[in-house]
Amino acid sequence: MDERIVQASRVVRAPAATIFELIADPGRQPEWDGNDNLAAAAPGQRVHAVGDVFVMTITNGEDRHNHVVAFEEGRRIAWRPAEPGAAPVGHEWRWEVEDLGDGTSRVTHSYDWRDLRDERRIPRATATTHERLLASVDRLAELAASIADAGGSVPDGEEAGAPPTAMRIVVLVPADDVDELDVLVPEVLGTAEGAELDLEVVIVPATAVVADAAAALAALDARIGVAPAPLASSASATLARALREAAPRADVVVALGAHGRNDPAELPALLARLDEGDVDVVVGSGLAQAASPGFVAMRAPVAAAVAARVAGGVGRIPVVVASLGLAVATVDVEDRAARSVVDVVDGWHAWHDRLALALLDRRVLRLVVLVGLVLVASGALLGLALVVPAIVGLAGAQGFVVAGCLAVTGVVVAAAGLALDALGIAGRMRARER
Repeated sequence: MDERIVQASRVVRAPAATIFELIADPGRQPEWDGNDNLAAAAPGQRVHAVGDVFVMTITNGEDRHNHVVAFEEGRRIAWRPAEPGAAPVGHEWRWEVEDLGDGTSRVTHSYDWRDLRDERRIPRATATTHERLLASVDRLAELAASIADAGGSVPDGEEAGAPPTAMRIVVLVPADDVDELDVLVPEVLGTAEGAELDLEVVIVPATAVVADAAAALAALDARIGVAPAPLASSASATLARALREAAPRADVVVALGAHGRNDPAELPALLARLDEGDVDVVVGSGLAQAASPGFVAMRAPVAAAVAARVAGGVGRIPVVVASLGLAVATVDVEDRAARSVVDVVDGWHAWHDRLALALLDRRVLRLVVLVGLVLVASGALLGLALVVPAIVGLAGAQGFVVAGCLAVTGVVVAAAGLALDALGIAGRMRARER
């Protein structure tokens, strides 16, 4: 076989119709994507024929228009991606489902880039290996088998947005110390009582001590899990992994802010707003929003896109969702009391996030750069004007002059540091994958 055709195949313990529906409905594709490339697709795009075009948002925030080039209901589907308004560049994704007649099916996934004309995409095409395709097939198999075991069926694309009878929710609880676990975890689990919620809590530990305590809690309750935190892994990397792993098994992923700021009793308000169907993400307002990762409820397909940005080092999810251009709503929530030092830290984060979001606007970015240059130049000139006379003995109160110079320098350096840090965050979020 031509090395530009990559293929993966396996037998799946589910009927062909169930499997095919998960593929032909773009809204379900991010649930089984094994490459962390697909973020979200609007409902109502179920493919029915060659010539259909469906729009998929990928994890870097860009849209791809996928042109269907092969279709046989229940058996075969293939599409070629293109940027909006452009022709397909030549690579093709294909799925084939063969009903084996015993309640199982053979699924074959292919990637063909023989006609790829865009030189920039060739490195990524060569990196699309059998293992990466098999990851998608395996996740699709797991999802289809779970549906088959439950005796359910996958709704048609036009009905896929209907809420399930029991909403599957994964709540990520970042924990800085053991005391937070003893309070927050039971409170989060308590929100499911009397409500049609299938709720799971995943603890995201900040230290090894917290991880050990979380593991002890998980051993006592099957609804509790612990996000793996490999040695030397950053907090953002751990959170990103937790988001990616939560999305396939949830309808909604919720993240609580750090420092025990959030009251889990506010969770139903976020879920109710999300259930209205006109937004992708709901953010709890207040300092709980500024605390990493933020008080956020998001639809599961969105979590993959958010995870990709979080993995880049942007720990606060409200900043990330704003950078992705997602439909976001804000719900007023009550912050819990925290230590005074935490108030200061969260307040700093709140202002820092506002600056980072402002920098996403190119006009604001240019203005900030200009103001920054003026500040640096002014600080340098003022420093020279104050220090030089003091050094040569032309000023009497040299101590005051030096102190004033140091103060001005400190202000300029602090302002520049904040601007550069926020600029770095904005830059990472503006980055686009090839």
